[in-house]
Amino acid sequence: MNRIGLASGLIVLFLFSFYVGAFYPGYMSWDSACHYQQLESGKWTTYQPVVILLLWKVTDAIIKGPGGFFLFFLSIYLFSLWLLSRFVQGGWIRRVLILLSALLPVNVMLFPHIWKDIGLLVFTLLSIGFLVVFFDTHRRLILLASLVSLWIGVLFRFEAILYLWPLVFFQMQQWRNKVLAGMSVLHKRGCFIRNMLFVGIFVALALSGNKLLVEMNHSHKVTLWPTVALWDIARVSVREGRQLLPPFAGGAGVTVEQLSQSTHNWTNTSLFSIIRSGLGKPYTAEQYRKLFKQWVSLPFTYPSSYAKHRLRLGCDLLRLVETPNKPQSLFWINGICKYGERFPANRSELNEKVNQFLTTQKDNIYFKPWFYLLIATIVFVYILSQSRINSQQYLALYLIISSFLSVVVMSFLAPAAEQRYLIILFNFIPLSACLSWKVLDKPVLS
Repeated sequence: MNRIGLASGLIVLFLFSFYVGAFYPGYMSWDSACHYQQLESGKWTTYQPVVILLLWKVTDAIIKGPGGFFLFFLSIYLFSLWLLSRFVQGGWIRRVLILLSALLPVNVMLFPHIWKDIGLLVFTLLSIGFLVVFFDTHRRLILLASLVSLWIGVLFRFEAILYLWPLVFFQMQQWRNKVLAGMSVLHKRGCFIRNMLFVGIFVALALSGNKLLVEMNHSHKVTLWPTVALWDIARVSVREGRQLLPPFAGGAGVTVEQLSQSTHNWTNTSLFSIIRSGLGKPYTAEQYRKLFKQWVSLPFTYPSSYAKHRLRLGCDLLRLVETPNKPQSLFWINGICKYGERFPANRSELNEKVNQFLTTQKDNIYFKPWFYLLIATIVFVYILSQSRINSQQYLALYLIISSFLSVVVMSFLAPAAEQRYLIILFNFIPLSACLSWKVLDKPVLS
């Protein structure tokens, strides 16, 4: 084994030990606790993607509670980073930096949670890791593994396809070219159309795959989009000065003043203390239709109020605007909701020190999404300024495009200004920089 291989192995071992020592058995938010309650009761719903319950069921058979799932996510995460470090082209500095991205403060903040966002992240990184392996080996089976990993990642968050489709497009190019030859393929209209058709097929497979999982496990369907729709309508009501919520949601007896006092720009949860969300007692098909029609018409009927509402959420999400006294739960939840007695949270000295660091540093620039967008812009311009773009830089371009799209999508769909909704941005941008900078091409030590 060469020196860099030994060093990589030791770094991975250190990272594994750090995360286990500081966070095992992981953190469970209210959502996570709800997922586990369904797992134990056997009464599954689509409140969460069914894939998270299926995988949690497997790990729970080995290690009860969040611990097994935490180790499962951690193993895939570190294996993905190891693949990237092992097969990336370049020198030892690039390889070490990829591994050390696991210690980025924002990752240390978010990764310990048993969240579907983490499932999306680890399987997407695994897909990227396989792509880099494919650049080195040119084996079709590796490229298929990359595509399957991305498909599993999308099953954790369905809206992710709205910003991860460029990676599907990129993978189709790999199928066509075997080895990336350059960017000229994009100028061939026929190739572009066929690649987009492949993206459409991938989306269809993701939707049908989830539907199959739901039917196989007899999961009760829960419609979640009304929680965002009602929040948008409520905030537009406040800005318009008149109550717009539909009567069947309990809006008939609610005043604009009550909405103003009970709702926030940065989260939707407080709204449902005064109206009915439809989760516990579903609406009728006609009510869903009316609500959806009213929701999608907001940007056209009340363009100014809707734009201001979503712009404010986007600014809060990117932390361009800092809401005073923002609750810690929008950043991270360092505990285990509801299951604290059965599965005690990690309260080790290391855990306390990490949490203290996060508390004192979470307002620094390296926690703020807009800072990552700035880095993304610099890396994007740098890549395009190169006379010749290699396959790794080409991949980095697609990662940056997906990152930008994730910000756009979540600015319209996010129900709160939570850091976790931009976890793809936090990880794709440092990885793109590592894949791109030629200054990192130092000779590999042997």
